[in-house]
Amino acid sequence: MAQEDSELPISERRLEKVRRYIAARVPLVPKDKIITVDEQSVDGLLSEALEATPTFMERLTRLWDWVRGRAKKKLLPPQKAKQLKKILMDDFNRAAESLPFAASELDREEPSIKRKLIMAGPEELTFGDEAEDKTQIFREWFCIRHALLKAGAHLEIIPPSKRGGIREVYTRDRYVLIGDTAYLPDPQKLQDLNDAGNLSTPADDIESYKGEIAQIQKELNSRRVKAVIVKDAWFEGGNVVRHASSRTIFVGIDDPWSSEASAQNLVDAINRTQVHKWSMLPVQLTNMPDMYHLDTGMSEELPHGEVMISPKVTNRETFRKIAGIVGKENVIKLSNEDAENLATNMIDVGNTLVMTGNCKKLRRNLAGRGYKVILPADYGQKNFEFGLGGVHCMTNDIEQPKRKRTPVLT
Repeated sequence: MAQEDSELPISERRLEKVRRYIAARVPLVPKDKIITVDEQSVDGLLSEALEATPTFMERLTRLWDWVRGRAKKKLLPPQKAKQLKKILMDDFNRAAESLPFAASELDREEPSIKRKLIMAGPEELTFGDEAEDKTQIFREWFCIRHALLKAGAHLEIIPPSKRGGIREVYTRDRYVLIGDTAYLPDPQKLQDLNDAGNLSTPADDIESYKGEIAQIQKELNSRRVKAVIVKDAWFEGGNVVRHASSRTIFVGIDDPWSSEASAQNLVDAINRTQVHKWSMLPVQLTNMPDMYHLDTGMSEELPHGEVMISPKVTNRETFRKIAGIVGKENVIKLSNEDAENLATNMIDVGNTLVMTGNCKKLRRNLAGRGYKVILPADYGQKNFEFGLGGVHCMTNDIEQPKRKRTPVLT
């Protein structure tokens, strides 16, 4: 501690409680070459933290004031509050962790934008976490942002909503973008499946889903992206893999959570609103729960036309159908090791592929095909996984990426 106990504005014991309270709730930010707490958020949380950690005498005084009808007093005078904030910031900054790049680089985009993406901050993933775990999540998130920016992406960071939950960070699951339109699942369908006894989703989770969908719809509308709720269809975007060259959506099936009926309603909605017609192939997920979404075992079309896929993601017959649609010559069959490292849960920006796991052998293969591959190890990280999600889960398009090949109808 930088100051003697006698100089502290509050007791050492209470200071530790206030520090823990704020550390659990404050977002982290990059500053110079470190990850530290956001100073403005500390300001905003200070009164709340003091209210949440009162001493016995303060409780007694508050009760007496309430009985006598007196107005609530501030727990600390302004000068002592300022002193407390400085002590806290000094402590937080001393414990700050380093970044593998200068924070200023997160504010600079490449002059030539190759892909426009949306991301959500990871705050909801870290609420109440220990400082070390929280910092690691933010470090990975900042590294992904940096890799995407350096590859030529334009990134728009959306704030968390009050109604949603931790899934908000997985923006991929909230919608599927085709052309100029985002297709969102119908939360009423989820409610209906639950009410019919087909699912046992907790009521709080259903409310969170509703909040998350409303939040992303609002953010898309503010960016003038058309947003369509697909009536009577429940799906998550990570279960929908687009193949632009054949105009096919491959939809992972895990009935009743992800059903063929919902997949059909999705492609029908696409075909009602798009000039060019799309087809749909249901893909039965056969390696649950390891490959819980299709994008954990099958990639979207790469810029040169290839598709990475693990044979374990589905049955042989469906695998052959997929190969027939994308072209056998375009299939990159993955090893079990690459699949376990979530090789398909990547994002391409131009000819740069930002991967979720450290797939070193696969990197050599992809480099031979003309791609630059960025691995978490390039940033000193074991992986870019967040819970059960990776780089693809954490991002979504606000403009559909263009592919060089000429689309053909199948």
